[in-house]
Amino acid sequence: MFLILAVFCSLNAKAETNAPAVSILAEQVESVGFAPPDFRGVYRFTVLTDGTIQSTDNKEKTTVLGSLSADVVKGLSDVIDKIKSDELVVPTASGCMDAPSLSMQVRQSNGTQYTIWKNQACRDFNPKDDYAGAVEQTVSQLKNAFDRLK
Repeated sequence: MFLILAVFCSLNAKAETNAPAVSILAEQVESVGFAPPDFRGVYRFTVLTDGTIQSTDNKEKTTVLGSLSADVVKGLSDVIDKIKSDELVVPTASGCMDAPSLSMQVRQSNGTQYTIWKNQACRDFNPKDDYAGAVEQTVSQLKNAFDRLK
């Protein structure tokens, strides 16, 4: 009986290790420094490879906001995999101080990570790559939609 249980447990453990690991597909990060202490820190809006959409506040409390269907995740992942460059257009406008810094990163299925957009000193650094631009707009619209639901 013990042998049967041991074999079952090892097969079960092996099946769990073969499951695909969940990782970050796309993430917008906001770093707030010039603010009252309760508001300082890093805020994250994350889309995971299993479709989970979550936010993490400056106290590292993570809240699941919703999920995307497998088809939508595959579509987003396919577009992210087409990104060839993380080159950003450097803005010529003058900047400002005391504003939060924002950035958006994506991870391709091969593990390559790109920063595809950032806002620093009140200036947008937009992607040159059209696919990166499409992903940035999609993730930003998702974040804005969830922000309005709060």
